[in-house]
Amino acid sequence: MPSTLLEPSLSNTTPPPKPTFSTQAHFLVGFFGGPMAVIPFSLIGLHQMGKLKEQLTKTVLIVGFFVALYLCHTVLSNLGLYGQWFDGISPLTVSRRGNNLLGVLTFGAIYLAHRRTFNLSQNHSASANPWKAAVICLLGSAALNFGLFVLLGAN
Repeated sequence: MPSTLLEPSLSNTTPPPKPTFSTQAHFLVGFFGGPMAVIPFSLIGLHQMGKLKEQLTKTVLIVGFFVALYLCHTVLSNLGLYGQWFDGISPLTVSRRGNNLLGVLTFGAIYLAHRRTFNLSQNHSASANPWKAAVICLLGSAALNFGLFVLLGAN
């Protein structure tokens, strides 16, 4: 009997993916911080795994779309241009709730585009600690939202 039959046929030539932040962390950052928090948070996660350069085209398209959507929503809500749809609700409340919704939608689009990468990373290793990156992204998003709110002069 040849000895090659007893040798393992699959060798571990590629290292397992590096850990990234959990999908729960991405969802929470998206919900509480909006798209301007979950975008950098996801980019940091993809960079940690070493997959950012491979999937740059998909990522740029998603980020560009949601940044444009975010800016349109922010301008419309802060200037009170949603009209009778939200009559009697302050522009700040409309902006916040829309920001929450856009954050979750942004997380969903990023996750769907990169789900194999996220699943591989989470199956092979424990999740990385998201606290530092999440707090920085959330604070940056809050500062950006406040700056746009003041700049647009909402009532």
